[in-house]
Amino acid sequence: MGGRSYKIGRNVSRWLGAVECLGLPGASRLLYEAYSGISRKSNYEVNVPGLHQPVKIRKKSTDINAFMQIFAMGEYALDNFAQSSKIFQRYNNLVSRGIRPLIIDCGANSGMATLWWRKMFPLAKIVAIEAAADNFAALTRNTSGDEAIKCVHAAVWSHKTTVKLDNPADDMWAFRFSEESAPASESQSGLTDTVTIQEIVEEEADWESVLLVKIDIEGGERQLFSENTDWIGRVPLIIIETHDSLQPYDKTSLNFFRAVSAYDFEVCFSGENAFVYLS
Repeated sequence: MGGRSYKIGRNVSRWLGAVECLGLPGASRLLYEAYSGISRKSNYEVNVPGLHQPVKIRKKSTDINAFMQIFAMGEYALDNFAQSSKIFQRYNNLVSRGIRPLIIDCGANSGMATLWWRKMFPLAKIVAIEAAADNFAALTRNTSGDEAIKCVHAAVWSHKTTVKLDNPADDMWAFRFSEESAPASESQSGLTDTVTIQEIVEEEADWESVLLVKIDIEGGERQLFSENTDWIGRVPLIIIETHDSLQPYDKTSLNFFRAVSAYDFEVCFSGENAFVYLS
């Protein structure tokens, strides 16, 4: 009974959050498109106040779940925590000095979190990294024409290499990758090159400009934090979703907590995400 009550309560919260975000007509239209099963369209659009263009959501995908978590439930809302005041101060300070803040979205999927950061920090540059081809295509559709967002088709990793998609039959939000010896440009589809956090920062700006790094890479955090983690101490906020509950006994979060424990930090939780504030 408790589990059922929780689900009902969560669904009510999602609905109320959608109304707050989109208004009653917009929320009603969203729920009709997402759940009616009547429309023949392969995707639909949602107008979110504060964004330059409609958010495109794929039917028969987990896009609607990501949209509801991020925009309706506000799971990336920084103002939930007092520690975020320093992030806002850093943003304003950088902007006042003519420096463009940098946000790195690792595991951007179809771009819901990217668009959230775009709305929250309109003067920042966002680098959105996504490895899966279908998700990357959806990401580019959602960010097309926005010069503040750079999309990178790659897997974020601890070093430069090539990776392959391990579970192409799973849901789009659950794609996982592992290292592959063959270069992506010379082998079959499903392979992609990797990119490192260091590479992104040094190519796009400098460490002073980094505002936050968001990481949701379906267990890839185990590899990402296995080596070359010096960048952690140069980032004021890491927002990470760990995946121990989905991949039991794989210790996917162990390397992250080992690496971050070398620094002073505080951690807060919002939905599925840990907000790790570093000092």
